[in-house]
Amino acid sequence: MFADDAIDIRNSFVTDSYNSDSGYAASHIDSSGDIGSNGIIDINNGAFIGGGVSNSTAGGNSIHPGATINGDITDAAAEVTLPPIPASEFAWAEANNSAPAGITGSFTYSPATNALTSTGSMELSSGVYYFSDITLKNSASMTVAPGAEVIIYVTGDIEMKNSSEINPGGDPGDMIFYSQGDFVLKNSGDIAAVFYAPDNNVDLRNSGEFSGSIVAETIIAHNSANFHYDRSLGDISLGGGSGVKIVAFKED
Repeated sequence: MFADDAIDIRNSFVTDSYNSDSGYAASHIDSSGDIGSNGIIDINNGAFIGGGVSNSTAGGNSIHPGATINGDITDAAAEVTLPPIPASEFAWAEANNSAPAGITGSFTYSPATNALTSTGSMELSSGVYYFSDITLKNSASMTVAPGAEVIIYVTGDIEMKNSSEINPGGDPGDMIFYSQGDFVLKNSGDIAAVFYAPDNNVDLRNSGEFSGSIVAETIIAHNSANFHYDRSLGDISLGGGSGVKIVAFKED
């Protein structure tokens, strides 16, 4: 989990790691769930970081009494340059959009605005998708078809309302988001994905579960949210062939 500007961790937030190839129960460890930032990291009471805390701003770590850090702490790490998502990638995704033909289930999609909303269950087949925004209502779900791999480009915000799910229990590498908007995971939501939004914000709220990797400008993690880094993630190439690569954050 890496933020270009700042990470604000509030009480009882937990990070750890696992290997999606083996499943969480068989491979979970209280380490390698590292967090990093080029800016400040504020960790409040009751948080458990199953990994290291690393930033490149001297004095930028504020770790409150009662927080547990199960790895190394440094404010002298090398600054990480986050490549922007080229406009050509979004143009490529729009031209190759698999929506709505690749989606089945309960959803509404506007061809005029590219907005996607679900109030029930929907499934995505393999392909590249382009949306202006995504909203999952309470208890709605977005799953990946068996054996499918999905890449989603979003120009606006993604909101997962209470108890909604994206790729629950799946391999995060099968659901990749490149976003120009913010991401909000509300109470008891569950997502397994790779999320890359270097100029935007991530908000993980109470009891939300995020499995995979997160790269954003700022990250806020509220009470009792959990982040599970998938150690099986490697380099991920942008889908349009630009040659830009995103590397899942791992503290050295």
